[in-house]
Amino acid sequence: MRTAIKLVFSLIFYILGFGSILFLGSIYILLTLLIHPRHVQWFARLSCRIVLLCFGQWLIIEGQPPDQSKGPYLYLPNHESLLDIFMMGAAISKYFKIPVAEYHFKIPFWKTIANRYGGIPIERHDLASAIGSMHRLEQAIDEGEQAVIFFEGTRSHNGRLRPVKKGPFHVAKNTGVTLVPCGIDGAFEHQNKTSWLITPGIVIWRWGEPIIGSRYGHLEVAEIGDWVRTQVGLLTGEFEPYVEF
Repeated sequence: MRTAIKLVFSLIFYILGFGSILFLGSIYILLTLLIHPRHVQWFARLSCRIVLLCFGQWLIIEGQPPDQSKGPYLYLPNHESLLDIFMMGAAISKYFKIPVAEYHFKIPFWKTIANRYGGIPIERHDLASAIGSMHRLEQAIDEGEQAVIFFEGTRSHNGRLRPVKKGPFHVAKNTGVTLVPCGIDGAFEHQNKTSWLITPGIVIWRWGEPIIGSRYGHLEVAEIGDWVRTQVGLLTGEFEPYVEF
């Protein structure tokens, strides 16, 4: 009985959620045909909060966001759920570029939003293509744009951090951009890749301490990745802080 009730509520949340994406996304597309997307980030943020509410989620943002006058930044969150993209969109105040899996650009309507929002297509199973996408992202960063990469590459299947992908940290090494670890907490419990059921509740985005290029420039790519993964694990509560006695 409880599962049946949860299934009914999940169906309602999906109808409301995708309905809000269709309505607000249409307005966003129209706005960005007239104005560059960087000037309507306020609408994107508001829309993402509304979409989360329609999916039954209340977003809490914890910590201090980075000073926008000292960017650009490369935001590096973990990836737990389909909800993550809307948490990210609601939390980040400035327009950004983001690598988006190639298949998203084959979905009607959604591909238009992805294009307008600054998505860079990436084919994860084609190394040469993926490297080309990362080079496009590096160029955008060099031109002063902010960027976001889910450093695990795909959603977690158990709520725990996956191994890091090297691509984001090659971008860091090649550009010297300031890195911002970001922790997503609670999203896996409410919607994840192992089930289509949705549980309403609170999802949390936690800001980490920015890591400027001079602090990691001497490190190898794998070492930078391990550092960021550890910082994100501390933000999500997966890792315990080290205390020296």
